[in-house]
Amino acid sequence: MGLDLRLLILYDKDSNYSQDILCFNKRSKLFEKILELERRKGLKVSEKFRSFLGENSYQKTTKISYGSPLKYILIEDLLKYFSENGKFINDWKKQAIWSYLKKHPNYLKIALYWC
Repeated sequence: MGLDLRLLILYDKDSNYSQDILCFNKRSKLFEKILELERRKGLKVSEKFRSFLGENSYQKTTKISYGSPLKYILIEDLLKYFSENGKFINDWKKQAIWSYLKKHPNYLKIALYWC
């Protein structure tokens, strides 16, 4: 069984929702690094947080698929970590996601939805 990751971007530093989902499929060494970062810097999302992970609608999203609390980190922290561990970005899809994230303000939050 593999581990997947969905990045849920909060486009306003005070928002409680995400309408975009960036998908990483299949477990990789990159995930181990992101999990390590989440353990060090991750904070729980608000109890009011909603995402478009539901079927055709927003739904309350405060836990990941495994029942643990959904946590977020700052784009700044993720990109800094990426620049230090870039060798784990080894395919075009991951490279495209990182390039997209670089265009966002550093203070924005990204919820890490593991599934």
